[in-house]
Amino acid sequence: MERTPTDQTGTKDFADRLPLPSHARGVLTLAMERLLAGSAAGTVKAMLEGQGADPALLQPFRLIASLSPAPDALLQARHIALIQTTHAEDGLLLVLQPETPSSHSLFDACQRSEPQSYRGRSIHALAESSLRLCAIEEDLILVGREELIRNCIDTRESAAIDAPAIAPYLPHLKREEPIAFVYGLPALYRDIKAPGSGKASLRGARSIQGWLSLDRSEVEGEVEIHTDGAETLAGRFNDLRAEAMTPLTLSDDGRAMTVTIPPTPFVSPPAEQRQSLALLKSLFFGLDAIDYAEAVAQGANNPWMNFHVEGDPYSIFINFEFRDRAQVERFEKKELPEGFRLAPLRILEEDTDSYFLVLNVYQSSGGLVSGARAEWSVFVKDPLTGQPRFLVVQAAAADMSADPVNLLTHPEPVSHELCDGKIVSHVGVAGDDGTEERSYFTSRIVWPQEPATPVAFAREFVAANDYIHWGHGVCDHTLYNASEHNRDGIKIADEEIEIEDESRWEQYIHPTPKHSYVYLNPLELVISAWWNLDADYLDITDKHRQTLIKFKNDFYPGMVLDIAEKAIAGDGDALASFTIPNTTPSAYFNFRITDLEGFASLVQPPNDMSLRAIRILEDETTDAHYLTLRISQTENAFEGPRAEWITYVETADHRPAMLILDLQTSEVTVDPLHLLRLPAVVHHEMAENTLRSRLESTDLSFRSSIDVSETQEVLPDRDWVESGDWMHWPNGVRDKVFYDGTTMATPVARLDPGHVEIEENRTPWRAFVSPEPSSIFLRTAPQDYASNPWHNVRPRSTGKPVDPK
Repeated sequence: MERTPTDQTGTKDFADRLPLPSHARGVLTLAMERLLAGSAAGTVKAMLEGQGADPALLQPFRLIASLSPAPDALLQARHIALIQTTHAEDGLLLVLQPETPSSHSLFDACQRSEPQSYRGRSIHALAESSLRLCAIEEDLILVGREELIRNCIDTRESAAIDAPAIAPYLPHLKREEPIAFVYGLPALYRDIKAPGSGKASLRGARSIQGWLSLDRSEVEGEVEIHTDGAETLAGRFNDLRAEAMTPLTLSDDGRAMTVTIPPTPFVSPPAEQRQSLALLKSLFFGLDAIDYAEAVAQGANNPWMNFHVEGDPYSIFINFEFRDRAQVERFEKKELPEGFRLAPLRILEEDTDSYFLVLNVYQSSGGLVSGARAEWSVFVKDPLTGQPRFLVVQAAAADMSADPVNLLTHPEPVSHELCDGKIVSHVGVAGDDGTEERSYFTSRIVWPQEPATPVAFAREFVAANDYIHWGHGVCDHTLYNASEHNRDGIKIADEEIEIEDESRWEQYIHPTPKHSYVYLNPLELVISAWWNLDADYLDITDKHRQTLIKFKNDFYPGMVLDIAEKAIAGDGDALASFTIPNTTPSAYFNFRITDLEGFASLVQPPNDMSLRAIRILEDETTDAHYLTLRISQTENAFEGPRAEWITYVETADHRPAMLILDLQTSEVTVDPLHLLRLPAVVHHEMAENTLRSRLESTDLSFRSSIDVSETQEVLPDRDWVESGDWMHWPNGVRDKVFYDGTTMATPVARLDPGHVEIEENRTPWRAFVSPEPSSIFLRTAPQDYASNPWHNVRPRSTGKPVDPK
């Protein structure tokens, strides 16, 4: 790679003289004379016009251009600095050093007001802008908000003002490189909660700094991350990393890990762009997953694992009703843990409430169990909420598995196969030699069904999966996606299922099932086993409780840690769990798109996706295209409140998905589009019966006030819920998301638009959407989530093909 010409333009002098606010947090410097003299000059000019590079590299140039006081002012500068403070409300500060020693020519090119004097400096207001212009020295010009410029002047004039917290890292800006940067991370300013102890996570990193060099078509550089235990962390990462990943090195003082950025094209095809993110994914999400997993052994975290119900053959449910009320009461007395009662519910949308005993037979894979598995379950009232929940009364598996009643269970004669046009499911008893001694359940389902009769599942049936209880009342906490709640099953005609039932459960139930069905797709879940071992309602001795706690702490941590370590190398995915408590309700503002063609030209959905019309709430009568603003707060999230601007797309398999167009967070965060997403103003607070929201960043501003005293409960549409299964970014990266019944089955609180005041709404899409939202609603109940972040980002050395989507 042809490097940018060596520095002969005073970069060190510029860094030494750089006027900084007292609370400066981040500084980016550009040696413009150097950049424009090299082979990358054309690209630099294009980036200042918002073109010519991927978003991560384009972002700082776009921010600099937004502050330019006059046409060509940036191209006439020897050096440029972009500064952010610890208060996002301050906006950004631009520092220009003109080519000539005097600033007069630049001032003459600006439309400005008569100056106001402050401590001997003249501060000019720029025409049609809230920005101010000031020559703090003859050859150093400041552009920014007046309060920020005054702070720079105060800091320059007063030796009593403390240096900013990033001061120890600022000498990095003196490197003879065309682009250099320093940024203070959240842990430099306050304690940050880590997923576990923090020893394996970068959440405690204090600063990031680096340099970049450009040639005609590529960028290369280095990034240093200052964190405690850098040597140990780098060594562990290097041991686990994918072969194609460049190993981390240490700074000379051993206090920082250095990430080498190899020569990378300014613009890459989407698949290569995603592939280039593999190192960042492993550093941030992979190390977080390891840190979380290591705390599972101490009981500080619950183990979470992906779980798959396979499709060869598909999962079946055979649903029996209890014979009568007497059998319900008898079952409760003999078979349920103390204090538990059966719960009536609907399984299918067409049902009325009834008491069911169901048999689910499936092929499984994942960290918990694998192979054929049969589970007999009933539905019980949740001991805390009264909602219907699964309770497994018997489980049999073809492979060794674990459950809180029997701990480790040996393989049993269980099979689930497609044979000669029938799905045959069989469960037997193993003899001492491991072979089948006798059979006690067999079903044969004609498959496929002709004609096929699709059936839809009731929401309360799916939500019963949230907590799957076992004997003694111990439960697994389960999250899922639309593969479970928004797919039809195929109902089995009574004459096309044969059942031979000699199980212990046949005494309680009608011999003929109420209905049976086959799922038409594999199922994806996330499970945290033995979730409630500290619950008071467990029907269990103290001795057995301690046995279960010890078994859980011995058995599951190794599995979870193994998954997390493999994810570092791209062999599988890191799993992150989180909760949105909604103590301050999450708010959804849904703006109807009025100019679809214009909106699509600006948004440009990735790959083979297209914009999709959707119903957001169940009682809406027509589909429409929407732009949604979602404002929420994740528990213990270092990024603070989060505002996402979302539209809806249709994927290649004709399913709905969300496309994140923009993101604002009140703290710096990582995203796959801009890599390091700078903080914005994100306020979202409830006072009495008024919810006030305020967003402000370079591209947009939004303010609203909501009277929440009157709301109407309404269910979200299932397609809309499903759209949140996949959170896509414009460059094609996507997060895979799982959730609980609160997201899927709990009504939202819809507001009368007349009770909502939109005080400001300036966005890049405002010309294409209605000025007022057509619907607004709140989430007020806690929501549990898990995700596989950046699911389709893989390093080259995994041997797996890069997903073309």
